[in-house]
Amino acid sequence: MKITPNRSNRFKDWLLGLVPYCRPDMPKKILSRYLLPIALTVWLIPQIFAASPFEKALTLVDQGNYTQAARSLEDLLKKEPTHPEKQAIHHVLGYCYEKGKKWAKGIEHYTLALSATYPLADYAISHIAKSYVQMKDNQNAIVWYQRLIDEHPQSFHFASAKYELGKVQY
Repeated sequence: MKITPNRSNRFKDWLLGLVPYCRPDMPKKILSRYLLPIALTVWLIPQIFAASPFEKALTLVDQGNYTQAARSLEDLLKKEPTHPEKQAIHHVLGYCYEKGKKWAKGIEHYTLALSATYPLADYAISHIAKSYVQMKDNQNAIVWYQRLIDEHPQSFHFASAKYELGKVQY
């Protein structure tokens, strides 16, 4: 004997299978188990992954807004950052002031970023020397180019420092 399914009830069975049985306390459970965690997640994720003030300042630098970036970084320095953070802030501040053609302030911040352990010391020294050239202070430019050549012979900036040193001296 062949059993044929009742076609009129198949749709009803399928539809009821999609909708779970709803008890009177079900809305509270749905709220506490599903909706509340989703709402908290949606609210917390943007706050967890929000950019730090330093990253926001770097974004301003990328956009070419050097004066606003410099203001943000100066505010960050007032909050007593750790030593490596302070070096990075001074380095980026030096870059911002250099781009704004405020050579003396750029030199000041590049100098504050320098230390024996600073990984971008060669870059900072190179830009200090270039800033002195822009200020037409060839004596200090010579001193800084020579320091770059002496202290960082493996630097990417070594060849350009030798070339610029030759130009400034003669």
